[in-house]
Amino acid sequence: MAALLPLLSLLPLLASLAKAIADADQHGSPRLLAWFPRWSGPHSWLYKYKDQTAASGPRFAGSTTVFVFLSDLWHAANFAAWLCWAGTALLACWLGRPALWWLVAGLVLGKLLFEPLYAYLRK
Repeated sequence: MAALLPLLSLLPLLASLAKAIADADQHGSPRLLAWFPRWSGPHSWLYKYKDQTAASGPRFAGSTTVFVFLSDLWHAANFAAWLCWAGTALLACWLGRPALWWLVAGLVLGKLLFEPLYAYLRK
């Protein structure tokens, strides 16, 4: 059980990093657009549709609903952030009070790293 304590710091850190990627993609990131040209950018959300038009319908079953996180970087990064936060909550509840400091460390580290990563991606 003690081996899981560092994971309680890592999950909020990963959630913050994923959220920084999602926010940078949403607000326009030349770096993300260069690294992931299909998955990033202002029109990447159209890839969930056949022929990249909403009128043509979903690209595959669930591409506009349950599997939307497979369609573009913004959805994938937000999905990863939510998974990390859910894992953090479950792990914190399971480990109990001794895990509190590890949780606080992860939250603080995540908040400290969010802004520099977001700024780097927006340049």
